[in-house]
Amino acid sequence: MAGRDAAATWGKGGQGESRLAAFVAREVGDAVIPLHDRLIPGTRGNIDHIFIASTGVWVVDAKAYKGKVDKHETGPIWRRENEVYVGGRNRSTLAKASRSKWLP
Repeated sequence: MAGRDAAATWGKGGQGESRLAAFVAREVGDAVIPLHDRLIPGTRGNIDHIFIASTGVWVVDAKAYKGKVDKHETGPIWRRENEVYVGGRNRSTLAKASRSKWLP
């Protein structure tokens, strides 16, 4: 049973990644160079999408969440922090976790 649940989740994630790739290709065409599903050397992890554009290099970890995306500012005025909400749920840990993998 657990194996079927994991396979279903993995399949759903793969479909979402394919839909995102198709959307970017349709909307921006040749304005970006897309790289999809790249392995991270020395790990079992991967990067879902890398988009190389005139505005920079965009690294995207696709998720299959539904709902409106909002940014909330929290903390005291002298040290504001941003939190990311999707469908009313705080998803900030995902953004912080993926950022910490790449930045010191």
